Order: sequence, then C-alpha cells, then structure tokens
Amino acid sequence: MGWDHPIQGITTYTDSDGTSLNIIEDYGRISQEEIKDQAKPIYLTTGAKSSARAAQNNYMMSEMLMNSITPEAKTQVEVFKNEYEFSDGGVPGKQVTVAAALYKVIMKLTTMDDKSTNTALREAINDLPEYAVA
Repeated sequence: MGWDHPIQGITTYTDSDGTSLNIIEDYGRISQEEIKDQAKPIYLTTGAKSSARAAQNNYMMSEMLMNSITPEAKTQVEVFKNEYEFSDGGVPGKQVTVAAALYKVIMKLTTMDDKSTNTALREAINDLPEYAVA
C-alpha cells in the first residue's frame, strides 16, 4: 500500500468538480486551498488520520521531496512556506508540512522556471488552432 492508496494515501485529492486527481500527475488541476482543506485529517492534531499511516506517509514524502532538491532550490521553495506548512491546531507555533502542497510548490517553481518549458508551452499554445475542432 503506497502513497496513492485510498485509506493511507496522500496523493489523491478531489478538485472543485468532484473529480478524483493524483497530485503527481494532475498538480495543475487542483488548488493549494483544496489540498489544504482535504489534508486536514492528516495535519491537524485532532484529525482522524493524524496518528495513522497517512500522517507517516505525509512526513516521509515531505522529507523525500526536501532531501531530493538542491540547497538553492530549497531556498526558493522555502519562500512559499505559507503554501505548504500549516498549523497543527494544537501546539502553538507548530507547523506541519503537507507533502502534496509542497510538491505543488516545487512543480510550480520548476515548470515555469525553465526557458525550454516556456518555449514548449508557447509552441503548444500556438499550435492549438491546428487541433481545434471548428
């Protein structure tokens, strides 16, 4: 049972239309606010999953993400702490990292930071009329 398992998982979220999405594949289709709201059972001290496997999976994914990026990237990511660290609702000042929200921040920075990505996006947008149905 991995990070995408329905009960213990931490990568599946529901968008505003009720569609179930995997944050790894569909990070652009779900908002930070939706992730924050749906992750409350994991990161709030009183959350139903706060002492369950999902909380452990969340911690391990957060650690893996932060330990797999360069020190320079960590500096850029930490600017957005308010988008992936949330109060646990118990201990004053204690923040919990929500792995899916952290992943979304990392992807936001990496996909738009690369000139080749921007070029590819522009080319894809320019080619849209070719694929559009009249």
